[in-house]
Amino acid sequence: MAATVIRWQGLQLNAREHLVLQEDDDCITADSIYLSEGGADSFGVRYRLVCNKDWTVRQFRSEVLGKESSELILHRDQNGRWTNGAEELPELAGATDIDLAISPFTNTLPIRRLRLAPGQSADIVTAYVVYPEHSVMADPQRYSCLSTGRYRFESVDTDFKRVIEVDEQGLVTMYPDLFARI
Repeated sequence: MAATVIRWQGLQLNAREHLVLQEDDDCITADSIYLSEGGADSFGVRYRLVCNKDWTVRQFRSEVLGKESSELILHRDQNGRWTNGAEELPELAGATDIDLAISPFTNTLPIRRLRLAPGQSADIVTAYVVYPEHSVMADPQRYSCLSTGRYRFESVDTDFKRVIEVDEQGLVTMYPDLFARI
């Protein structure tokens, strides 16, 4: 099992993420620790994300560590149905990926899954998780491959856009104003 260790630094927030990415014959697993340093509002997050070999999300577990600790567990079955334990989440119908507000890693999921060639674009819906609240909502997004290693990310329902740079593995190296690989 090959493991890759990646670290990012927050550019607007004083935060860091340490992620271990492992690929084996059956799945891809990301284990991460995120630490914010916001004084009284500081919190940490520990998460595990498991994908199929095609980078399709199967399982997600997140734990917020702070004054208000909480846990979120999401499953996506082969039919695209999302659940939180035994509870079905119909509001996430059509979501193919997960997007964490605190992590550039989740941009890797659609980049690797879609395999866009330069000049190609694709619209997706993600299960977008906001921290530290652990709130989850469907979020329409668009990825456009500008050139090898450069993608435009757009939020379809807001005016948020960024050109992100990735390495040969599709891992973010620069996400302007938000994250930089260290």
